[in-house]
Amino acid sequence: MADGAANKGFIGKLVAGPLGSIARLLWFIILCLILFVLGLLKGLIIGPLACAILFCGVMAVVIGLWPVHVVAMYRSIAMTKQLGVVLKISLMLVIPIPLLLWPVGAAVGSFLVGLGYGIGQPLVATFEAVGESRQKKFYHAFVDGTTSTLQGSCTWVRDIFDFVYHSVLDSLDEFRTQEPKDGKRIDIKLHELPLCLLVGVLGVLIDTPAITIVAFCKMPIMLIKGWHRLLQDLVTRHGPCLEAACVPFAGLAIAFWPFIVVMSALTALVCSPFLGLYSSVVVYQEMSYKCGLKYIIAIVAEFDEYSNDVLHAQEGSCLPRPKYRKNSETSKAPVLAAKKPDIENSHAPEIPQLNTQKSFRHTLTEVKLVQCIDSVFASMEANGKALLSAGVLKQSDVEGAVKGNKATGKIMAEGLPAYCNVKGLIRSAKSSTSGILLYDGTEVTMSNKPRDRLIDWFFEPLLTIKDQIKAANLVESEELFLEKLCLMSGDTQRMATWDNGGVEPEDALRKGELQALARRLQGISNSISRFPTHRRRLEAVMKTLLAYAETTDKSGVNLKLARDKSKSIRKSMSFNFRGLKREASNRFSSTAVAAADRSGTETTPNVAQAV
Repeated sequence: MADGAANKGFIGKLVAGPLGSIARLLWFIILCLILFVLGLLKGLIIGPLACAILFCGVMAVVIGLWPVHVVAMYRSIAMTKQLGVVLKISLMLVIPIPLLLWPVGAAVGSFLVGLGYGIGQPLVATFEAVGESRQKKFYHAFVDGTTSTLQGSCTWVRDIFDFVYHSVLDSLDEFRTQEPKDGKRIDIKLHELPLCLLVGVLGVLIDTPAITIVAFCKMPIMLIKGWHRLLQDLVTRHGPCLEAACVPFAGLAIAFWPFIVVMSALTALVCSPFLGLYSSVVVYQEMSYKCGLKYIIAIVAEFDEYSNDVLHAQEGSCLPRPKYRKNSETSKAPVLAAKKPDIENSHAPEIPQLNTQKSFRHTLTEVKLVQCIDSVFASMEANGKALLSAGVLKQSDVEGAVKGNKATGKIMAEGLPAYCNVKGLIRSAKSSTSGILLYDGTEVTMSNKPRDRLIDWFFEPLLTIKDQIKAANLVESEELFLEKLCLMSGDTQRMATWDNGGVEPEDALRKGELQALARRLQGISNSISRFPTHRRRLEAVMKTLLAYAETTDKSGVNLKLARDKSKSIRKSMSFNFRGLKREASNRFSSTAVAAADRSGTETTPNVAQAV
């Protein structure tokens, strides 16, 4: 027994010593290789199927809607009040080029995205299946990333369809009906057009190879610096590699880093013609062809300086950078210049300190974009159910939103998001927070907001509106009146019948301020609704509210029947071609929209009588 205890102690010391660490490292490497091979095999099987689904779906959408886009674009350009005659004719002559390139670009993009998604998603899901909190790791290592990847490809097609059909056509309709700013149409003089085109073509011919050469010369620097940083983090277990769960992903990043470098150089090649074409805009703005020629030279230096900043290389550029703006404050190109924060602006973002010891789990304390989106739709669902129970919203409103009818579904599609936003902003203004409170109570500030361009577009305007509400010192009746303005979207009859305690201010100036805030919130909600995933999520919320309206309006009906009816609604309205046909006829027929609006107004019951 003494010999056994001695042997056991010797083996324990051996395992805990350097040989044990080497053995665990080798086992970890072998396990990563096995998971990588398994994920790659799943990707090779699932990848072609996912690529075929995405490619065929996207091309069917693009080719099927291509005639609609042609008609809508020419109609918007011809009927808009924002452009002058010369600019309209010029655009009509130029617009066939992007219209012909659009199917080609969609085909190439859908194929590459489908192939990358079909191979990469199973590979990532395989490593995620063996996480610390996962059960049945062996089973999930083989199953995860198979059916979910195919479902994700179908979701991609659905989101692209929503963007191409709804978002693009809505933007064109808004461009067609919107009044020009300051009452002045955007136009160019006919004798300046040839000179602008000549300088633009010269910019494309010069800047495209010059910027491409600069980008390809920076490729070795980007490759070496990227590998050096990733290997340093992997060896020293700093940065994103502090947790053991992140080490396999760091290995994938090291393996695929050359592909990322090549793609960044190709992106610069694709964007360079547009940077050179902007020289024609400079000529028109400055009324001087010399400024356009100076821009052609200066943009190469600006791109070199921008790439040095991204690679953390030496600041500045050795290339010449002449001044191409007569006004020194606007001497930088808007496409590359980083907007400097205003010192006097109270919402200037805080500069985060670089901490290489930051844990991967610690980064989860930052608010994620998905969390913000989920909170918005949770608020819409909760407030929608409360308004349906109170009789403020009707079942016809929800049905109109599900069917995509703009006349009857405007309150749900535009008013309800604005109503939820204003309630959140009022709650944030009353609290001591410096940011915005989400529906679940999470505080989003300039320092912990998601690092996403989508959030930057809408967060600061909402933060400004919150400060305006706080500075206005609204009383309770004015707050309720503002909520009524946001929800009803200008429907005065529905506003008069809804008695929520909101009283219209007697002061005309105060009333105008509240109406301006409501219009801004409705405009922000309308802009957010044009993003691809928003319509799919909104449709899911509307179907939930429709099922809830069935149970509340017919309280005597068995709940099982209501659930069965909601299931049939989801099945029948998953892809409503009849509703799309009706909406398409409403887009191109103003009389149909007016008739639908009149019929919706006539059939709207009195809210007070319903209550």
